[in-house]
Amino acid sequence: MNQNIKFSKNIHFYFNAIYKLDKIITKNKNIIIVCSKRGQKEILKKKLIFLKKNKISWITNIENNPSKSFFQKLNLAKVKFDYLIAYGGGTAIDTAKVIKAMTTEKKDIDMLLKMNNKFEKKTKIKFVAIPTTSGTGSEVTPYATVWDKKNKKKLSINSKFLIPNIVILDPSETIKIPRFVMISSAMDALNQTFDSFWNKKFNKQLLSIASESIKFLILGLKLKITNKLNKEASKYLAYGSILSGFCIKKTRTSICHSMSYPLTLHYNIPHGLACIATMPGVFYIILKKNNKKFDKLLIEMKYKNLSKFFKDLDYIFNNLKIKKHILSFLKSKNHFTNKKNEMLTPGRADNFIYKLDDNTLDEILNYSSNFYLKNKYFQNILQ
Repeated sequence: MNQNIKFSKNIHFYFNAIYKLDKIITKNKNIIIVCSKRGQKEILKKKLIFLKKNKISWITNIENNPSKSFFQKLNLAKVKFDYLIAYGGGTAIDTAKVIKAMTTEKKDIDMLLKMNNKFEKKTKIKFVAIPTTSGTGSEVTPYATVWDKKNKKKLSINSKFLIPNIVILDPSETIKIPRFVMISSAMDALNQTFDSFWNKKFNKQLLSIASESIKFLILGLKLKITNKLNKEASKYLAYGSILSGFCIKKTRTSICHSMSYPLTLHYNIPHGLACIATMPGVFYIILKKNNKKFDKLLIEMKYKNLSKFFKDLDYIFNNLKIKKHILSFLKSKNHFTNKKNEMLTPGRADNFIYKLDDNTLDEILNYSSNFYLKNKYFQNILQ
């Protein structure tokens, strides 16, 4: 791992780091823990000392892709707490971020979404994020996603006050996650880094972080293929994921994420798979316009050429059955293309390095759909 990439002292990255909470949280505190019911069982299994010394309130009815209607039903008007702990994937962490914003600003979700991210109130509440999937990077970003499922819209809030104060990055928490969750999460992280790379805001200072992220996500996935319980693989994926979070914290995401939102809203495809679904077409468009675009990134990752890197991507896609997973949701060319008019999300699509006219969007979607439906390979992009 690159010794020049330094984590802050508030990021605790090692196996069994979760037990650091017993030293961080003393006693007689009011604590809210946001997690799934499965997550609650996992936390209680660990017999953490701080759970016995403090007043714990649980929010365990969280939903995948947290919705506006979910937050409308939450009654948080009189809730007071000292610590807010999110244990889980992006869903848990984003849910906790919205809860923090609602309780700090004393606004309901509808009012919060109308504030245009102008959150100014500081708080003494300590926000702890414990990611149990290696994917979203939400533990180090100021963004939280809210899905308006009724109107088929992806919404978000954004404030530096939503960045967790403490991150427990414990690879042992990710070792036994379901394989499908691991795959989708890792695809999200991988695509986040690329969405940062082919972004107008990307700069040379981010190059080492982006290359390190992609390199270790690839290494981790290759190890997961040979041994799904591999501890080193979980460490690599956790590392690559948090670096992807640092990348999008600086640039935000771009074209693939923009195009993914209607795919998730209309076809219920998990976010990570929705993001990776259009990535082949984006590679194709970029290489068509500038076949040297990836050269510096490849040098940093120590690949001799793009063909060698694509060979690794093909290996991962084949062995993790990425195409099969995507096609279980996007079953025809129409599923890729018929929501095109919803895919240019402001603040995401306009981050892409090239102008996205109608013809370019069609090329991305047509190439991507053929890539999956006709079982093509990343190596084919170079032909």
